[in-house]
Amino acid sequence: VWRQACQENNFKILSPHLDRVVEIVREKAHSMGDALNCLPYDALLEEHDPGRNTSEIESIFQQLGLHLPPLIDQIINKQAANPPQVIREKISKGKQKDLSKHLMKKMGFPFDKGRLDESLHPFTEGTSEDLRITSLFAEHDFLPGLMGILHETGHAMYDFGLPSKWFFQPVGRDRGMTVHESQALLLEMMIGRTQEFMIFAAPSLVKIFGVSGVAWEPENLFQLATQVKRSFNRMNADEVTYPLHILMRYELEKEIFSGSLRIKDLPEAWNEKFRQRMGIIPDNCNQGCLQDSH
Repeated sequence: VWRQACQENNFKILSPHLDRVVEIVREKAHSMGDALNCLPYDALLEEHDPGRNTSEIESIFQQLGLHLPPLIDQIINKQAANPPQVIREKISKGKQKDLSKHLMKKMGFPFDKGRLDESLHPFTEGTSEDLRITSLFAEHDFLPGLMGILHETGHAMYDFGLPSKWFFQPVGRDRGMTVHESQALLLEMMIGRTQEFMIFAAPSLVKIFGVSGVAWEPENLFQLATQVKRSFNRMNADEVTYPLHILMRYELEKEIFSGSLRIKDLPEAWNEKFRQRMGIIPDNCNQGCLQDSH
């Protein structure tokens, strides 16, 4: 249904289904909260980030909400004085997949136990014996696809690293979505967007893509990968604006679970929250609350 809603850019198609899901999860949260003697939202949080509670997250997000907006302005102004050279070549999806597989092998991804495919939204699913990752490639801009590959490979390598002999025991499972996401973002943001990574990757890009020129030099690739800009899409956001996307979702989610925000009103609430946090307003639902399957 989400795919159909995206294709038709129509949130109303998804709204009743999402409303039902939220209703069930809200009921689950209250039942778990009563059993665990904690807030309903904290009961849900325990599944994703064991041992952490809302008050700790509030403290972190309060600091992010305070310091990031002026920092974003400062960085954008500084980078404007020395902009990167734009890459104008179109790179086929086939060549992008070839590069992806090459880099995944370098990072230790065992293709005898996993594979790479494409999907509308990148994801990683499976077990350490059979793990599937996907990415979304765009011919006019190879960078989001590459960063998506690094992100999902981070997820995959965490799963591959779990002790397989304890797979059916809690100790053999991941430590929750927060740790899982940290491993993905470690590879994408903290390694993949460094000068060192671009020095390592640039020769492979040039060879597999069949390109040349200053725009493909490691320094320019590094500038492109670290360019800060306000954008609508969380999945392709840079390392500085990314946390604001998460903060905004957290604020909306709390309102939904408290009952103060109705699902049918989510597109308008999303747009207003985006205006407050990012200073820009989505043109449609696909730029807004329909943008990914999360």
